[in-house]
Amino acid sequence: LVDLGYTIIALNYTLTDNTVRASCPIPESPFPEFKHITFLRRLTINIDTPSITNNVMQFMKLFDIVAVRPMSEKSFQNACMALDIDIISFDPSARLPLIPKHATVAAAINRGVYFEICYGAGVGNSRSRTQTITNATTIIRIARSRGLIVSSDADTAVACRSPHDVINLLCVWGLDHMRAREAIQRNPCLAAKSGTLRHTSHKQAV
Repeated sequence: LVDLGYTIIALNYTLTDNTVRASCPIPESPFPEFKHITFLRRLTINIDTPSITNNVMQFMKLFDIVAVRPMSEKSFQNACMALDIDIISFDPSARLPLIPKHATVAAAINRGVYFEICYGAGVGNSRSRTQTITNATTIIRIARSRGLIVSSDADTAVACRSPHDVINLLCVWGLDHMRAREAIQRNPCLAAKSGTLRHTSHKQAV
């Protein structure tokens, strides 16, 4: 990622159930040798019920960015309307678990929540590539090109692409060039700023 030109990198920890740790599993300075790179700690929570336990809510405060992946209509509505989060995401390699409605998506965007398009699965097999494209174009259409961010969601270097390549990819998927640039430059910074403010406020309160 550094070689591709990125200067702010979010390292992700995914929570698939309500089992939380006492501390953040991602260190504050994971790669001290890269002094010119800002590393952020991101939590992604898979949720299939509208509510989140108190333990998970406290765990969320240990991270710079909080994203959720809703698995049901009710959890999606709650994420859009109520949860104190930064990003709503979906598994790019699987069919969307629900049909997002524009009014619900717009409500989330209006309160500063961003919708994530993940491209990394698109470099896999043809089935994953097809599903990634389908999900991306659906999200772009439902959001009407607003409030979008793009991430690699990659666990290998080969799945990562340069900012220029990502912008071109988003344009192919239906975004205009300006919105595509916002999705990889401006909007991720705004989402990170919002999450960092929440994280900082928690530490000051403690």
